[in-house]
Amino acid sequence: MAPDGARFCNNCGTPMAIEPVPANIYPCPACGEMIPRSAVFCPKCGKMVRNDMAEEDTNKVQVLPPATAGGREPAVEAGPTTPSFRGEEGEAGTTFYRNLGIGIAAVAVIIGLLLTMRTCNGGNQRIEDLERGDSVSVTRQVAAEVENPLDVFASELSRHNLEGDNAVPSAAVFFTGNATTGTPDRIAGITVGANDGNRSFLKLYVLERSGSTWMPTLKETKFFDGRTIDMSESELRTAPGTMPRAASIGGHDAMVFAMVNLPVGNVTGGNGRVTMGLYDLDGNALHLLDYDGTIKRHDDGRTYVHGKPLQSTQSPQMKFLADEAVKVKRIYFPTEEELKAEEEERLRQEEEERQNDPDNAAEVWAEENAEAMAGMDKGGTASTTVKTYDKPIFNLRDTKRKVDLGGHLAFCSKDGKVYGFDKNTRKYFVIYAGGATDIARGTHGETDLEITTAEGTLHYDLATNRLSK
Repeated sequence: MAPDGARFCNNCGTPMAIEPVPANIYPCPACGEMIPRSAVFCPKCGKMVRNDMAEEDTNKVQVLPPATAGGREPAVEAGPTTPSFRGEEGEAGTTFYRNLGIGIAAVAVIIGLLLTMRTCNGGNQRIEDLERGDSVSVTRQVAAEVENPLDVFASELSRHNLEGDNAVPSAAVFFTGNATTGTPDRIAGITVGANDGNRSFLKLYVLERSGSTWMPTLKETKFFDGRTIDMSESELRTAPGTMPRAASIGGHDAMVFAMVNLPVGNVTGGNGRVTMGLYDLDGNALHLLDYDGTIKRHDDGRTYVHGKPLQSTQSPQMKFLADEAVKVKRIYFPTEEELKAEEEERLRQEEEERQNDPDNAAEVWAEENAEAMAGMDKGGTASTTVKTYDKPIFNLRDTKRKVDLGGHLAFCSKDGKVYGFDKNTRKYFVIYAGGATDIARGTHGETDLEITTAEGTLHYDLATNRLSK
């Protein structure tokens, strides 16, 4: 008896009768189990036997229908063991192409990111371009942006034991070197201090990079007697980054800075000063432009230096500093109307000082009484204007005659001027400045003074200040 499933007899080899295989089943390519054609996985071994996402004519398993002659088992032509990727409804095929599209999109995104990472400088310049064409390397550019020059300046002064004067690092500017000319990286820096309450100073240093360190050199020391120095943005009232800063003047690296330079006490109405500075690193030259004027308090409560530059601004360096001064809001720049009013006030004060100067007493009398004297020359009398002085207006050694008139003294000078002195008020005044040759007591009372001139005799009444012929 042949075992179940045998195709030939064990004893004689005669083919066994085989029932036809139904058309809707076929053997599993992995284990041979007969499974329905609609199955995706073999129920016996779990192998995936169908994938609808492959092409219909590629790598498929061809199952021939059962033979109808001789009752033989249908011939099975086995191709590659990869199951068919083509399904009946097409659902798996849709999943495959969706996954394929997602994969392609992901690859495109990754490639785009890699290209983006190859660019620098705002997306306009690539790293290889900088390395190939620029004299300043990318590393140096980054270092210049990241390093704080004031911090480097302070730490290097400390490292070289240059802090003994108790000066405070107050300003520093970084200058990138030039590989073509051999100029190294440099820092220009300023320290500010005070020897005592009435003397301040600043020191200007230049630091040059030597490998990974900096070598400082003191270039300039300036002293300011009776003044304080402040370089902070709050005192200067400048925008951040305005002062100090690097500049190029005539092709030279230069440091631009400013400082409030006030008298000790900073009193409103005193003399204030804001100093603009320019240090030429290549020429080792320091230029200072002082804005000097009265310290005034404005409506906002803050004080300002109301002034104009003390030095000439004709040179390129000083003109540059004058242009930079507008960035310092501690300086108040007057309008044209204010400048005109200031000039008029200055002239008025000068004239007042001239008139009050005892040395000018006779000159002032002649100016003020010119009209009155012209009228008297035509005949008659003249009422004179008398200005009194607390201090002597003549020198006794220059007089040739003195007359005592009771309450007054009269003096005739060698140059023809007549002066008076009031014994009661202790005041000095001019009696006559027209060219007297002599004086004497008059005949018209105690207040009458007789004045002799080349043109004749005049009488001056000390009580009424009247001159008559």
